[in-house]
Parts: sequence; C-alpha cells; structure tokens
Amino acid sequence: MRVNNARLDKLAKPYLGRLPGRPTKDGDEFAIELGQYRAASWTRSYRLVLVVVDLPDPKTGLRQLFPHYFFLVTNWQAERRSAWGLVEHYRKRGTFEDRLGEFNAVKGAVCANAGNPPRNSPFSRLPPGPRPGRINSQRLVNNPR
Repeated sequence: MRVNNARLDKLAKPYLGRLPGRPTKDGDEFAIELGQYRAASWTRSYRLVLVVVDLPDPKTGLRQLFPHYFFLVTNWQAERRSAWGLVEHYRKRGTFEDRLGEFNAVKGAVCANAGNPPRNSPFSRLPPGPRPGRINSQRLVNNPR
C-alpha cells in the first residue's frame, strides 16, 4: 500500500532522476541519508533514509518509467548503521519474519489438532494430558535443561 506524503516526495525528488544516456543493464539500487524527520503528530524526530530501487523487470529486461522508492523511518543512529546497512538489516528481518510466520502457520495447525485428535488417530485413545505436539510449559519451567 502506498501512502502519498507530499513533504516526503519533495525530499525524494532530487534523487529520482536518471543520468542522461543509456541506463546500465544491471539497474540501480541505493539508499540516501536524508537526515532527521519529524511529522507534526510525532513527539520527536527520527532518522529518514530514502531507498531507490530502479531494477529492470526480470522477464522483459526493461525498467519502469519512474524508479520505485520508499522510506525507512528509524531510530537507529547513523554511527551504528549506514543507510545501506539499514536496508540489508530490514531485509534480513523481513525474511526472518516471513519464515517465522510460515512456521507458526504449520505449528498452529499441528497444535490445534493435538488437543482434539481425529477418531482414527492413535492419540484419540490416550488419556487427557500432555501429548505429542503440545508443549507442557510447567515442565519446562520446573525442569530447565
């Protein structure tokens, strides 16, 4: 979802133009430090990084008419991570969160069925209590390994 912000778009405009001549075949991808930014409703300012992605389409090899861009608004200090370092950090974090979501989706399906196994399941004949797929948190707290 793209939310238009005229003030941010104005800050990005000088960095969105392409150099005259034929563009590189590989495309461009870069991050620009824009300094501190504070929206009217915020209590303090945050670091603002512009990320420009101007890569060719993998199927056609052609670029879009205008480059794609977005902003990172963060409280990371510039001394701790460079602008491009932030992009890499958040990409890794996004990949991790995707994998965690996939894991939870699978685990949730298994754990949801652990409490009410189907009638033909070997677990349906077990007495109530901890079963495979169910975590006994009390045991983990009392007997840490």
